Amino acid sequence: MNKLEKLERTEFAGLKRNVPVPWSVYGPYDNRSDPEATDKEWEKISNIRLGVIALPDSYVEEKGLHKAQRFPWDESKGVYLINAYHNLHCLLKLRTSLLEFHRGEEQSGSFAHVTHCLDALRQDIKCNADDTPRWSGYGHRITGVDQVRMCRNWDLLDEWSKTFPSCWNKIPSIEDINERFSYCPVDSPYADRIIETLGSKNHLGE
Repeated sequence: MNKLEKLERTEFAGLKRNVPVPWSVYGPYDNRSDPEATDKEWEKISNIRLGVIALPDSYVEEKGLHKAQRFPWDESKGVYLINAYHNLHCLLKLRTSLLEFHRGEEQSGSFAHVTHCLDALRQDIKCNADDTPRWSGYGHRITGVDQVRMCRNWDLLDEWSKTFPSCWNKIPSIEDINERFSYCPVDSPYADRIIETLGSKNHLGE
C-alpha cells in the first residue's frame, strides 16, 4: 500500500470512500405515508452493541489512544465506543425525543442527554467539513436530490468491530456492568470467568 492509499483509508478499520450512494428524500427512514414502516426501519439500526469494542493495550499504545476503563474479563484490554456508532446512538436519541414531543408524550430521556448528543453531532459535522456542493435542483426546495457521493462501507465497519468483541449489550432492565458484558458466544475464551462471576445471570450464547 503506497502513501496515498494509506491517506485515503481510515486509520483504524482501513475504510475507503468507495461506495456510491445518492442523497434521497422521503425514503424508508422518512416514509411519511407509512410512519409505522419508518419506525421499523429505524428499529433495525437501533442496536449499537457492535460499536462497543475491547481493544488490547498494545494496540491502544500503537495507535496513540487514551487508556480506557478495563474490560471485565481481560485486564489487558480496554473498552471503547466506535465514533460512528456513538453518532448513530445520538441520532436515534434525538429522533426519539422529537417523536415524543410531536406526539405529546412525556420525554423518556433527559434533556442533558439530548443536548449532549446534539453537540456531539455538531462537533463531527464541523470536524468532517464536507465540501460537497449540493445542487439546488428545479421545482423543489431540497438540495442534492439523487446526487451521488462516495461513502464508506458500514458493513466493513461492522466486520472490523467484530475482531475486537466486547460481548456488550445494553438492556434497560440490566444495571450490573459485568452482566452487560456477558453476551459472549458459549465457546468464548471468557466463558469460564463469566460463569464464575455471574453464575446463572450470564447471557452466554445470546
